[in-house]
Amino acid sequence: MCPEELGNNSLSRFNVSRKMDSVIARVWKESCIYGRAYFYVYSHDSEIYVTDALPLDTFVIYDNTVAHKPLYAVRYGHIGSAKKLEGYGIKCEKL
Repeated sequence: MCPEELGNNSLSRFNVSRKMDSVIARVWKESCIYGRAYFYVYSHDSEIYVTDALPLDTFVIYDNTVAHKPLYAVRYGHIGSAKKLEGYGIKCEKL
């Protein structure tokens, strides 16, 4: 099997196991409604996961250059039974 086929098979298995069609559909819908939307990619137990980050609970901090490159994203929400508002920052990584 050539490297391209191995890569395509791995990507296909990832897309199916992570239900990427559903994630992309949600992000697309949020983009249509709010004018922007975000994917949230994270690692748990040495596995990579992808979900949507609601634009109502997320904002991005950009640099002050003409390019406006994203530096950080902040995601926040009500956590736990006390509904305490918590947030955390995420450094934007270039893929």
